Amino acid sequence: MGDPMLDVYDLAVVLQDTAASFNQTTVGINGMMGELKTISRKTKRVLDRIEDRVIQGNLFKLF
Repeated sequence: MGDPMLDVYDLAVVLQDTAASFNQTTVGINGMMGELKTISRKTKRVLDRIEDRVIQGNLFKLF
C-alpha cells in the first residue's frame, strides 16, 4: 500500500557501522599525520645542515 515503515533497528545498525568506519578513517589519518610530521622534521634537519654547509662554504668538502 505505501512505503514500508522505517526500521529504527536497521537505521541504528547503519549508523553504528558508519561511525566505526569514520573511527577507522580517523585512526588512519592520525597515523599518516604522525608520519608526515616525522618526515617534515627530518627534511628540515637535512636542509638546515645543507644551509650551514653553504654558509660555511664547505658544502662539497668531504673531509
